[in-house]
Amino acid sequence: MSTTEVSATTPPHRATVVADEVDTYGTALPGLQLDVVRTGVGVGPNIVRSLCSPSAAMAAGLVQFPVLGRTHIGDDHVAVVCIFTAPPGSRWCEIDLAPGMLLVYGPGTEHTAISPSGLSYAFGLVEWDQIETLAEDLGPVTSPERGRVQAYSPRSAPQSVADVFLSMRDPVDFDSVTMDDGFEAVSRLLADERPASTQGHGRRIDSRWIVGRCVDHVDEVGSTASIPHLCRAALVSERRLRQAFVDVVGLPPIPYFRCRALNQARLRLIAADARETHVTEVALDAGFTHVGRFAKQYRNVFGEYPSATLTSATS
Repeated sequence: MSTTEVSATTPPHRATVVADEVDTYGTALPGLQLDVVRTGVGVGPNIVRSLCSPSAAMAAGLVQFPVLGRTHIGDDHVAVVCIFTAPPGSRWCEIDLAPGMLLVYGPGTEHTAISPSGLSYAFGLVEWDQIETLAEDLGPVTSPERGRVQAYSPRSAPQSVADVFLSMRDPVDFDSVTMDDGFEAVSRLLADERPASTQGHGRRIDSRWIVGRCVDHVDEVGSTASIPHLCRAALVSERRLRQAFVDVVGLPPIPYFRCRALNQARLRLIAADARETHVTEVALDAGFTHVGRFAKQYRNVFGEYPSATLTSATS
């Protein structure tokens, strides 16, 4: 997982990305580098339309295969997300999503997401310096607390702010959105005097830290996760470890890391040559000791057997 970096492309830069795999989707959101895990077959590719400049980024996304995501909002950035559609089970930072909801991410926030098929959203990511500049015209703005997430219900959010993000839902309207629209929408929300309807609290931040520490630990040691090892890495009990993973990603730790290993195996199969690589080799390297069970779990997530992925990639 990488810290937020806003692309320094020539402003403004528009792009549309059709992502068939998690690695493409994870890099399609401008300004964010996601650690993404695919959890099911879905109904099609994930689609992202974006507009970005050196100091800000705006994007609209449609999720068509379910994913779990993690990323980090930079220490000098603020992010605002508008939810368009939210199928059952949609949870970001342990907040149950609803259509029309606006989420405000303070600097340094650890973002976690459970995104099922059918979820759609738009977001703006802006440098805090830009917000302070606009504050001279809009009035005083309040910096979101570091590491916190605030959620405005559809009724409590300022209408002028919601209108900007809602206009990003349609591809034609999105093409008419300007970077100034994004700056103003984010600034107006932070200048609004009405309190957010929901606010992240300490336990949510702790749970995200526990999950992040465990994922980093597995990446560092490069081995299959075990509950005792994860408990020692995060300095928590087994019960607290399980609760943190269920809170944040909707899965206990072992099923989560199994999905993650399946995703890593798929990326390797896609890049491999069937004349030089065998499914058994990939399965063992990913930590699966039973190849038949690996193939069945792989098909449940990706809709095809690993041998089919390897053959298609080679051809």
